[in-house]
Amino acid sequence: MSPAVRMTLYNCVYFAGLAAVLLFLPVWLEKDQGLTGQEIGLIMLVAGFGRMIAGPLAAAWADGNRDRHAPLKLISLLVLAAFLLLAATGDLAAMLARAVEAVTGRAPTHHDASVAVILVLGLVGITGYWLIVGYIEAGLMRLCDPRSRLLDYTRARGLGSLAFVAGSIGIGWSLDALGVDSVLVWVILLCAGLALGAWLLKPEARVVGDGVPLGARLSDGLGMVRQPAFFLLIFGAGFVQASHAFYNVFGGLVWINQDVSGSLVGTLYSIGVAVEVAFLLLLGRWSERFHPTMLVLAGGIGATVRWALLSQQPGVDLLVPLQALHGLSFAATYLGTMRLIQLWYGVERAPTAQMMYQSFAAAPEAALASLMAGHLYQNYGALGYLGMVALAVVGVLLSLRLRRAGAPALA
Repeated sequence: MSPAVRMTLYNCVYFAGLAAVLLFLPVWLEKDQGLTGQEIGLIMLVAGFGRMIAGPLAAAWADGNRDRHAPLKLISLLVLAAFLLLAATGDLAAMLARAVEAVTGRAPTHHDASVAVILVLGLVGITGYWLIVGYIEAGLMRLCDPRSRLLDYTRARGLGSLAFVAGSIGIGWSLDALGVDSVLVWVILLCAGLALGAWLLKPEARVVGDGVPLGARLSDGLGMVRQPAFFLLIFGAGFVQASHAFYNVFGGLVWINQDVSGSLVGTLYSIGVAVEVAFLLLLGRWSERFHPTMLVLAGGIGATVRWALLSQQPGVDLLVPLQALHGLSFAATYLGTMRLIQLWYGVERAPTAQMMYQSFAAAPEAALASLMAGHLYQNYGALGYLGMVALAVVGVLLSLRLRRAGAPALA
């Protein structure tokens, strides 16, 4: 089995697991653990800012490693351990409450102790899960032949999106048939698959500069962020992608609380991702005629329209065509971003640029948007989507500036 095929299969496991972590873990947190929307948003906020710290460090560490896949082995094991411990939240919360009482003489409530435990485990598990994607994206771009009719980057990425569809449908069905506890079982099983898969990837050697200390590699990566063009990409595309926070974290809860079945929720999410797959598989080559910045701008416009309409709680008959806008709001933004990074930084520096993007674009904006979404969901329900409209508009304005910016100066 070729390295490209192995990485593509690993990518599929990752995105099936992402459906569990992103779409259904919030359902488990609310229905099983009794967390509020604001508490769920806080967990996402902490995990997001954890990525800002862990991402650059992970990139600097990876730059000094002779095997490009070595970071995946450690990170995937940490993620698996965190979610395994999440299954013991009740016992861990009781232990924490006893420890706090022994020190302070006053025990916290079981709920507060549970939130504290989930916050710590979420910091490790969710932060680590998001770190993995940067290595996967760089690996796919590096290993997949852009001239191949069978396995170029857009097709490999499209197969990952199909795995996301399968995961969301399967876990939605499991939620209906087996109950909310099945969500965490899926999370653990798919994370176990990631951990095993990381060790099955063939080592991929890279040229490593001798004697370059970790601090110097970290400074080099952070230097990318100071480039005006890359900075605009981080926040232009970042705000558009962050505007998905309400939809990703609370969209399913909005529908479920309106008596929509778990299987139908999974299907609705899958329709959006199916359009994403169609865009990547069928229109990926066609979209090359447009400059990547144009794809990012089109994604921002699509997101603005999408969230404005979803805020009005349309019926299922309108939700289906609205999900088609996922092809713009996510897929076009995503593909434009990846192509710009590859165009600007090439094979050797793209992995570091990927991690900087994931850390400073996907992380802080998405984290703040998740906290904002938690407040909006708790107080306004579906009207919370209007807050995401504001984020998408900021992304559109920054993307317009990005179109006029030149390529970053490379050291």
